Amino acid sequence: MGKLALLAGLCNEADFDPTTTHLPLSGRKINGNATDQAVLRFAESVSPIVGMKQRWRTNFRLAFNSKNKFMINIASPVWAADAKTPASEQPTLMIKGAPDILLPRCTTYLSQEGHPVDLYESDRKAIEAVKDDWSSQGKRVILIACKILPERFSALDTATRAYEQAVLDEATQELELVGLVGIVDPPREEIPGVVSTLRGAGIKIHMVTGDFKLTAQAIASTCGIITNPKDLIDDVSALSTDEKFSETAYNGMRVPRSIVLSGPELTSLDDDQWNSLCRYDEIVFARTTPEQKLRIVKEFQARSAIVGSKYQASLLAKCVQLTTDSDGRRRQRCAFVKGCRYWYRYGLGIRHCYRSCRYGSSRLIRRYSRSGQVWSSRIW
Repeated sequence: MGKLALLAGLCNEADFDPTTTHLPLSGRKINGNATDQAVLRFAESVSPIVGMKQRWRTNFRLAFNSKNKFMINIASPVWAADAKTPASEQPTLMIKGAPDILLPRCTTYLSQEGHPVDLYESDRKAIEAVKDDWSSQGKRVILIACKILPERFSALDTATRAYEQAVLDEATQELELVGLVGIVDPPREEIPGVVSTLRGAGIKIHMVTGDFKLTAQAIASTCGIITNPKDLIDDVSALSTDEKFSETAYNGMRVPRSIVLSGPELTSLDDDQWNSLCRYDEIVFARTTPEQKLRIVKEFQARSAIVGSKYQASLLAKCVQLTTDSDGRRRQRCAFVKGCRYWYRYGLGIRHCYRSCRYGSSRLIRRYSRSGQVWSSRIW
């Protein structure tokens, strides 16, 4: 546990706010992204971060990015810089990131006695089972590993591109698995209500994330983005069938179709499969890169879909007010943000319009009552 906490604390871009260090751990403010904050709190709960940074000096750091899905920190013990220290002492490569990316690169793991042990196939399956179990609970799983760098690194300048490339090459093989960290990152309490409100307005809600597939599916189910049980959720293989889809979702006549797929699976889809995919009512795109996210948007837009961000969705949900008129029909009041298109519904009519009004206003722009007509809904 000590070495896991050491790597978690040093291979981390988050920092405690100096003005809150005197407070208990639960009350301290941390600057950094949510994942690094959680990992830093774990490390501090085992051993003080201040002491770690006094004993180790960071020589090089490669920030996490959504393409590599890992972060690297090269550090040396402070006493290793002393002239009296044997020259054989080398810096340590510390790495943390996605288990599905890093586990295949590990050849040993740290035993309970603190010694490296060969990582056999049976061990990999056991680790995969733990990762999948945690992910299915909606936990974000981080793998932490390390490696002693070879002596040739002492002759390289850490400020050069050659050093960075050499570090990336070393990080692809012979890593020592130190442990897994499971992070509970529950969605905000209002998210299920926002999803329900937008869906009631005829808007399809899809999820695009860099999280692991099982994690993304569990979170989507918690938020109400996925409403079907696991056995009714399709995967990429379902896109090869010729089954026809109904255009209108959530009209009470059929069960919504759900699918979960990962970013790498998108690269092999043809136009017909994209056509089928875009007709799903509930979609979760997991393990996506920025390039894949852009492609998802373009594919939907190419099929006349109107795509908006989660921030626009949140604003729209705040502006929607449902009331009941004298006939018992549902009336929906909407505000339209300048430059954005939104869907709204009045009675049985579904239409979209392009208007602008003051940001955050709930002023009613236009009302439609088209009894007997049901306009096909689109993805917003």
